[in-house]
Amino acid sequence: MHWWSTAASAALHLALLITGPGLAAPAPEASTRAASAASAGCGAVPEIVDGASRLYSTAAGRTYRVFLPRDYDENTPAPLILSYHGAGGVIDQQADLDRLARPEVNTDHIVVYLQGNADDPSQPERYTWQGAPENHSDDIRFTREALDAILATYCVDPSRVYATGMSQGGGFAGRLACSAEMSARIAAYAPVAGAYYQKQVDEEEACEPATVDIDCESMRKRNRRTSVPIMAFHGGSDDIIRYEGGFRNGACLPAVKHWIDRWVEADGLRGMPANDTIEGSDGGVIMRHGGGLVTLVYAGDDVGHAWMSRSNGDLGRQTQGLREFG
Repeated sequence: MHWWSTAASAALHLALLITGPGLAAPAPEASTRAASAASAGCGAVPEIVDGASRLYSTAAGRTYRVFLPRDYDENTPAPLILSYHGAGGVIDQQADLDRLARPEVNTDHIVVYLQGNADDPSQPERYTWQGAPENHSDDIRFTREALDAILATYCVDPSRVYATGMSQGGGFAGRLACSAEMSARIAAYAPVAGAYYQKQVDEEEACEPATVDIDCESMRKRNRRTSVPIMAFHGGSDDIIRYEGGFRNGACLPAVKHWIDRWVEADGLRGMPANDTIEGSDGGVIMRHGGGLVTLVYAGDDVGHAWMSRSNGDLGRQTQGLREFG
């Protein structure tokens, strides 16, 4: 399987993220809220024409871009996807990468692209997210403020809010899942090549990727939502965020399999995963725990630090077999 950024990759990613019994399962708390009312923005005349986008700023000056899909209806609550760029990236780069704002890919999901923060004076244009070793921003607060504003302005289904991201942006999607507050508001998470930095381990000799403790509130709290749906994508030849983990930028990266196994444990899942070989890949396999509630997509031995994709010719046949995991 070859992974690169195409419209086909975005269609596949969207299908994986939002369909089926696994990751599509909304947070119980969110479902309860949605049963009584949609978001406050329902019925309001939209500030954007369908198929267009608009840049917004929070009171603190943080920016995010809202894309309205072609079929947006101000009286029909729409699902929403939060998308986070990688370290050093910007909003437009992430939109080009995931292509979720393209009408040939997405006609009904609002997509929100958020901009990271450059709080390292030595690297004024290196935008990162909370969780990166050099980052000291409160991006959970930023996400909360942006989401609150969007729900007040547009017609959103609060039970169908999803998060995805690339590299360190994928790592931040994982950090959102680790927030007891945000895991009750976001229904599912799909990080790609995620950098799940454990900053509490700041010495290389202390970094044991296969066993490092995962600093994650949602894994510890007993009063959180019953389960946190996760689907992580990673390639075996990723030489930036290695699948096996390791010490990087002054912090410990867990082995991706170890990170997933901790979610399996936290979600109370038992038994061996159901494994499906990815046809045409170099050792690629999809490992589904709990019927897909927690899923690891190992893209293949030859896949590097890249967004997932398939060639257009393969998309229809392959997507059909993978849709259930979204």
